[in-house]
Amino acid sequence: MVFVDQKDGTYAVRVNDQSMAGSPQHFYRLSVGTFPLVTGVFPPTIGAGREAAVALTGFNLPAAAVAKVPASPTGVVAVAVDAERFRVVRPPMVRVAAEPTVVEVEPNDAPAKAQVVAIPAYVEGRIFAAAAPGAIDVDLFRFEARRGRTLVVETEAERRGSPVDTKIEILAADGKPVPRLLLQAVRDSYIT
Repeated sequence: MVFVDQKDGTYAVRVNDQSMAGSPQHFYRLSVGTFPLVTGVFPPTIGAGREAAVALTGFNLPAAAVAKVPASPTGVVAVAVDAERFRVVRPPMVRVAAEPTVVEVEPNDAPAKAQVVAIPAYVEGRIFAAAAPGAIDVDLFRFEARRGRTLVVETEAERRGSPVDTKIEILAADGKPVPRLLLQAVRDSYIT
């Protein structure tokens, strides 16, 4: 659990068993503090056959916290995190891919500024906190599609240790959403 102080004051931590059971075998260790905690890495996909450096992500980390990933064949590889410097709940994983990997480049938040990617590809991006109140960061990518070809478009975020809850929309060249489903009432209804 990560807690951000809402205001100065005294707080309490309650620890119990979910099923309200207990025995001498029900033990735990509670840690409270500003420990450097690694929850993931960026980019979460690297190229096969070459060493890579990935940025550690999480809480209370120094600005340049990185880890080296040795050259590996394709697959999923655990990133070795320095246990002397950082806490980690589970080792972060990177996907090692033969396909091209593209890292998102800002600004790409409008259809006219959409970053061009050649498919198939892995795109690694970040959603940053908005600089202005009420603003949100969105990332747009442009690709070529052919009639009748089925493309799979998916994101991996939570599975890679990210807190982002992604939403995907396919937009036409003019920036308008491409309809995926059209509903129409077939009986008398107040809703159309």
